[in-house]
Amino acid sequence: MPHGPGWVLHGHTHVPRDEHRRGQRRIFNPGSAGLANKGAPLSLAFLEKEPGDFFRPRVVLL
Repeated sequence: MPHGPGWVLHGHTHVPRDEHRRGQRRIFNPGSAGLANKGAPLSLAFLEKEPGDFFRPRVVLL
């Protein structure tokens, strides 16, 4: 894993994204519940806290 944060949570593109490759940061974008971009579906996301330092991401298509 690279030094620094294990996750990058971003918005602005309005396109849902959950990209994770072994040994790299996870890149997560919840998308947009109102103004999707580039033909992307409307979406929102949850980051659910798991025991320890783990989170479970979930993108929900609307």
